[in-house]
Amino acid sequence: MDQTTCRDFGARALAVLLPVLTLPVSTLIVSTLLVLALLGGPASVQAQTRPDDCSDLYTAKLYPVALPACQTQADAKDTSAQFTLGLMYYFGQGTVQDYAKAFIWFKRAAKAGHLGAQNNVGYFYFNGHSVPQDYLRAYVWFSLAASSGYNEAARYRDMAASKLTPDVRIQGQGMATACSNSKFEMCE
Repeated sequence: MDQTTCRDFGARALAVLLPVLTLPVSTLIVSTLLVLALLGGPASVQAQTRPDDCSDLYTAKLYPVALPACQTQADAKDTSAQFTLGLMYYFGQGTVQDYAKAFIWFKRAAKAGHLGAQNNVGYFYFNGHSVPQDYLRAYVWFSLAASSGYNEAARYRDMAASKLTPDVRIQGQGMATACSNSKFEMCE
């Protein structure tokens, strides 16, 4: 795009955006992205945020728009979207904070093999967020994530292990192995 085209594009975008400057910031961001796309704006902006992609919308911090996109993709068994939906409920991004719903979505993603979700399920059990505190289950989920290379989970697994007797730790190792061998069908 040459300098004249950029200037014309900028003038058209500014003329469209001036009337909406009193809107909330999230509305302005969405409006700006849509205007850029409609006016044939820079390809990099169009490529960075797809209007129906959970991950792109979440990364762009367009939480109210991301929530329904993530819900749709999560319902279709997209583990990344399930994990992202868990984050949104956990932090109250685009929705009311709800630890119980966050746990449900993290657990679905964890049972599909998502390492971050496995770590988060362990965290919920370790701290008793919306579930009864259970160091054994925390140990199992942290072990699953750690054994697949999620380094942060190894530290948490060791913290959970310190709360367990040696016999219960051995039981937890067996539970983690059974869970992994069953492709996460036998994890509870």
